Amino acid sequence: MVSFSFSFYSSRIYNVGAVSITENNNQQSIKEQAIYSRDGVGFTVGIGHRIFINWTHFHRYSPSIYASTNPSSLVSDQVLAEVRRGWQFRSQISNGIAYDIRDNVFNPTQGYDLLFQMDNVGQALGGQSHFDQYRVLAEYYHTWFDYSFFGLFRNNALKRWRVVQEFRSSSLFTYQRVPYYGKQDPIQRPYIQLQDLQFLGGYESLRGWFYNDAKYPTEWRDGAATRMLFSSELRFPIEPTLLWLVAFFDAGALYEEVNRATGVRRDLFTTYDQRVREAQLKDPMGYALSNHYNLNALRKADYTYEELNNPANLVLSGNNIALDKFRFSWGIGLRIQIPVLPLRIYFAQKLKYSGVPDHPFTKFESDNAFQFVFGIGDYRF
Repeated sequence: MVSFSFSFYSSRIYNVGAVSITENNNQQSIKEQAIYSRDGVGFTVGIGHRIFINWTHFHRYSPSIYASTNPSSLVSDQVLAEVRRGWQFRSQISNGIAYDIRDNVFNPTQGYDLLFQMDNVGQALGGQSHFDQYRVLAEYYHTWFDYSFFGLFRNNALKRWRVVQEFRSSSLFTYQRVPYYGKQDPIQRPYIQLQDLQFLGGYESLRGWFYNDAKYPTEWRDGAATRMLFSSELRFPIEPTLLWLVAFFDAGALYEEVNRATGVRRDLFTTYDQRVREAQLKDPMGYALSNHYNLNALRKADYTYEELNNPANLVLSGNNIALDKFRFSWGIGLRIQIPVLPLRIYFAQKLKYSGVPDHPFTKFESDNAFQFVFGIGDYRF
């Protein structure tokens, strides 16, 4: 997994981009990859104001145009549809408020920061994308001790070497809206485009998992409207201004507006219960085996068919904000804080919630290897 991101992205005034994207949708032993390009140009204008040192509010307008081109033969149907749509116009207004009392924005050792941001895309602003998005971020940093070990070593320099733990919660909620001007076919031109959907996996969210992991619910692999992330990272300084050894634990889940689905997806959602009942009546034993076992590998399935396909599990509700609906990982790595080009190197392992009080998390027997995760930038961690 390789990712590129930069902490100063949101403050750029001009944004011209061209990116080549690789998808791992190939489930067969074919060497060809699913690749396509996305080109875009846009700019951002806005104002911000600091209040009482720690409070900040900001307001931005961001118009842009973009297009997806040059798809290979293995890309998903979503990508092919986006390519056929050609150039798209996107218009967005962002309003937010933040509170920050961290002692250092690059290497915080204590304090916390909070962010609430609301994005209004399309609707009265025009364009082909139409939705509202709410972002809630909270980060808390706690110093457990420093290398003077509570004064055992009387050296002031050692007090800079602090063992710090970060606790982080990041949630992003997206709600589909309708165009303000004219009509737009939501099947031919979805109100929420592929680039605005949320994904899990990789360096920026759930380390150790892939974006289209087979252990995800089927709908997660194509992106979803809402994402919830929780993480904790324990950092041991090797050189406190440059290099840290870290141990982390990640948790994440995706949710979808099932009632807003269109076309084939809507049919699959509305007929799911009926199709399950018919399969159970037709062959009860066969359905039970296929639901709970991986017949190809001759072992019990990591997740049942119903857990991976039931649309009721996708709804953002109290029943679904639960440990058994999340995906988890843990690992160790290095945090290299080079100015302008910070690097992140991790080894991450997937975890599953077991529900057993003595050991609530367990590794997957079918996939217990550590994944190498490399990232450039400090967008999230």
